[in-house]
Amino acid sequence: MRLAQLLLLTLVVTGCAVGGPSVSYVADQRYQPTASVERLRAYPDRPYVALAELNWMTTEQTRREVEDRLAEEARRLGASAIVFGRSTSQVNSLHDPTASTETNRHTATAIRYR
Repeated sequence: MRLAQLLLLTLVVTGCAVGGPSVSYVADQRYQPTASVERLRAYPDRPYVALAELNWMTTEQTRREVEDRLAEEARRLGASAIVFGRSTSQVNSLHDPTASTETNRHTATAIRYR
């Protein structure tokens, strides 16, 4: 049982670190990629439409690396800007503190100005 738990955790953590952000489309319309995206910490006052919610579980990336990757994904979606949300951390130890790993969950919203 312990080996199965360790294998499952390894697959989840490795998959999250290697894979990219998951994209949950909000808008029905799709757009061509943009040249760049504005990086925001709060939603803008000007009119916009939300294109997608981005989520990424990582283990070793720095905040800058995560933001760069999420911004690149938003650019590919045709976003004008990306609004970074909260980042949360979770320590996974499987009852063995010496084998613990920290998983970080990052969220953002890709938006397009009207």
